[in-house]
Amino acid sequence: MSDLLAPATVTQPLRVLMVEDNPADAELCLHELQRAGYRPHLEVVRTAEEFAARISANEYDVVLGDYSLPAWTGLDALEMLRRAAKSIPFILLTGSVREEEAARCALQGGVDFVHKNSLSRVVMAVRLALERKTLRETQTRLEEKCRALEEKLAQTQRQPTGGNPAEGVRPEESVPSLATFARLNPNPVLQFSREGKLTYFNDAAGEMAKALGKTHPEDMLPPETPAILQSSLATGQKRLRVETTIGGRTLSWSFYPIKQNEVVHCYVGDITERQQLEAQLRHSQKLESVGRLAAGIAHDFNNVLTVIQGHAGLMRSDPALTASLGDCVQQIARAAERGSKLTNQLLAFSRRNVLQPQRLDLNEVLTSLRRRYYLSVQLRLRPAAGLRRPWLDGAGHHEPRGQCPRCHAAWRATVD
Repeated sequence: MSDLLAPATVTQPLRVLMVEDNPADAELCLHELQRAGYRPHLEVVRTAEEFAARISANEYDVVLGDYSLPAWTGLDALEMLRRAAKSIPFILLTGSVREEEAARCALQGGVDFVHKNSLSRVVMAVRLALERKTLRETQTRLEEKCRALEEKLAQTQRQPTGGNPAEGVRPEESVPSLATFARLNPNPVLQFSREGKLTYFNDAAGEMAKALGKTHPEDMLPPETPAILQSSLATGQKRLRVETTIGGRTLSWSFYPIKQNEVVHCYVGDITERQQLEAQLRHSQKLESVGRLAAGIAHDFNNVLTVIQGHAGLMRSDPALTASLGDCVQQIARAAERGSKLTNQLLAFSRRNVLQPQRLDLNEVLTSLRRRYYLSVQLRLRPAAGLRRPWLDGAGHHEPRGQCPRCHAAWRATVD
């Protein structure tokens, strides 16, 4: 799970509803999900009417919504999803992420947003959304079972001695069934007394303690457990998402007081993988922001280089240009050319420029660098015979500092 972009070993079905008016973007998202190991069933809608009909008639695992549509927006689709009381993860697709868009998406319940220049990240966003949905559903089921347990225990205690049990409630049957629920629960379940003593834990809790290198579940409890137990029983308020770290694993604890019996039920889950997913998603978003910044810098730099190259060309075409000034103009043109190649590298980093790979003879590259840059530096080359020719981008291999950094430093010292 920690490798977000690795293909799944087993193809997973995925029901996706996409709000999109560009078939190319829909096809690209479908391709990325298939490559990641999903078996997506993708339905594409364009209008609000189609979207409302689909979410009322069908169930989906995730919704992808384009922010900019002819007559409405992806945020409108998110609002319709919220009004329909559908707990389907929603991911916003946008061509120009602005802070207000991301904030509105988060406030309306959106899980994430993905820039259209990097739709390959939609796989990461979908996996994180599904993980959050699973955890949320698990927590909801646990809370519902806890409330049902409280109600059954309260009804059991209200039965008069020698009287008939209330309709549908039999204490001699409810207690064993509740015990079976805790014992067979695949998630760790613990119970604490009013004094703060651990009075019960199921097999899942014992297995978790062993996996963490502990001999007993008491050894993995949060340090503030006694204070939490006292506060929960005194106020009747549950305490959720108490996080601890043991052996590199992060555990999330939830405490539910049952005041009728003066005990506290505790549930614990390992959220390490979820945190890794979130950390990788945040890192990806940072890289995406850096890429957009690099693209903006490259664009502005290109404008400057265009002026320099244009005027250098005009000066070289001047018949009155002397030989010494011609050499200076030639150096200006070469510097502008190297700057242009650097700009192409920035654009390639931001994924806004298509790389142009070509077969590269490394011996020829080093020889040409020697002729162009290192005439004042003693440089000995020993070309290898039969050297393989790798595929590299044509704009990047002429930069001397990348191919031979020490020679470049020596050359700069002689020039300076």
